[in-house]
Amino acid sequence: MASESESPMLTAPYAGRPLDADTDSIRLVTIEPELNQDGLLTCRLNTTTFARRPAYEALSYRWGDESTARKIVVDDVEFNVTENLWGALHHMRIKPRRVPIWIDAISINQRDISEKSRQLRIMPHIYTRASTVLVWLGAEHAAADVDVDADDHPGSGALKNAIVTDTYWNRVWILQEIGKARKIHVCIGGGEALDWDRFIGWVDRDSRRSTNGGGPFNLDHLRRNKYGGSCSLRRLLENHAGARCKDPRDKVYGLVGLSSDGRGFPMDYRKSLLDVWVDTVNFMSRNGLLPESCPERVAFCKLVRDLLGGGELRTVGGVVQFHNGEPDHSLVNADDGGESDEMARSAMSLRADVLGVITSLGPSATELVSSLELTDRWEAELQRLHRRELDTAYEEHDSLMRRMLESPDPKPADLASFANHRIDFIDLCSHLGYYPGDEDRPTPTGLPESWNYTTTTPEEPRLAVLRFSTLNGTTPYKLALVPPRAQPGDMVCRIQGSPMKRVVVRHERCATSRVNTRMHVFGTAVLARDVMAQTEWDEEAVPGGHEMSVLMDARTFYALVFGGGGGMAQPDDAVG
Repeated sequence: MASESESPMLTAPYAGRPLDADTDSIRLVTIEPELNQDGLLTCRLNTTTFARRPAYEALSYRWGDESTARKIVVDDVEFNVTENLWGALHHMRIKPRRVPIWIDAISINQRDISEKSRQLRIMPHIYTRASTVLVWLGAEHAAADVDVDADDHPGSGALKNAIVTDTYWNRVWILQEIGKARKIHVCIGGGEALDWDRFIGWVDRDSRRSTNGGGPFNLDHLRRNKYGGSCSLRRLLENHAGARCKDPRDKVYGLVGLSSDGRGFPMDYRKSLLDVWVDTVNFMSRNGLLPESCPERVAFCKLVRDLLGGGELRTVGGVVQFHNGEPDHSLVNADDGGESDEMARSAMSLRADVLGVITSLGPSATELVSSLELTDRWEAELQRLHRRELDTAYEEHDSLMRRMLESPDPKPADLASFANHRIDFIDLCSHLGYYPGDEDRPTPTGLPESWNYTTTTPEEPRLAVLRFSTLNGTTPYKLALVPPRAQPGDMVCRIQGSPMKRVVVRHERCATSRVNTRMHVFGTAVLARDVMAQTEWDEEAVPGGHEMSVLMDARTFYALVFGGGGGMAQPDDAVG
């Protein structure tokens, strides 16, 4: 696609043919039969609306190399097109079509991003309402010696193989253009364009290629099975991950229009790749299109990120501290299914294992290394809270200390900032006994007298002692690094299927219920066990642990899943 612009640019030749933003309208191209006095191909534009029921065709082609431009004239204005489009225009001039044709590179002002986004949204309708979609594979195929009615000759195999393996079939937009077409004609050889079924029959003759897939056969299979579930947005994203496009956004945008469940998807080329990922996850979560199981949801969200460029998107390292976007008061009530706003309806529901409740908050790594008095106080607190499991507690503590002392920088996990929307949810908590102020349950040992050290390094994560007794009376995970604004009583949880980054869930008692807790995701954490681990241990079962549902918005989920493992990755932007 052409370069983006922040504001509409109605430059020539579009100044005299504007598209009304409030009307479903398109520009159609008519190719003049004669070249102009300079020997240039000449086109005329005509603006029309769908209400007029215009008769037109639509061109399906690959843009090709944009570094080599060919000059044409559009409404008396010189206009550059790619070599491949120039070949298609000349073919249609020599073999004129009966009606005007819609051609994206000419019909859309590519420098007007607002217009481009609006036309993108109606692209499925443009191809559906076209009387014919004309497939242009390239000048070399249009000039080939082809007689589909004659028996194959010795050179037919090579020709068919060249057609089947042409890069045209690998374009992501071709899926929509072919999938939405009512009638398709393919420009092959010197005769008239071939009807799609006739074309497929010719390239498949005696080769049985269709049983092996590839090239046009994949598209033919898609057309024949479009009502069999293959056109859900999820299936399209999974099945056509290898389709090519220039703009990574088109990996998603190019499939939305073909999808059977993608109506209402927000498309805007001004958005960043991360914003497109967020839009995709929010839309699919809101409409119940994500996989059912938690690990499958995590894997699918990773797939979408890979489609959008993977490493080109932001990464978030270390311990993440969220700052809420607006609105930050969403509430989903798990008791009655009530949903208060769109952000809450978009929240992802994920299964989580509670690994521990923050019982005491200590100093940062820098403070601990710098002060022996603080080190003694911290070890005394660890001894007080885990006297029955002191050996394993000190194993975690000593591993952290070794990492701090052996590293040039004592901070084993940096603190990163990430914007999110606060999604509150109500959960029936069988583990309320670990929270203070619950009159019906015993208060956990140590929490009323817990040490909450006032840190002097708010830019660093803090050490925290965790408690969460399992059925056998043990606490599997005892130490963690948490955001500096964490509070005693916050829960450190593991999202099932995610990498080794932990989510911190904050709770508060519900005013209307004695057994429910209102919660929201507050940040992420790194366990001492994460730093110690030499191998992947993340999917170990928590003996006697508690499982719960956690709701979070897409940005929170992004920070959780795509943060650095083990707390050692560098953040994109540190909290100041």
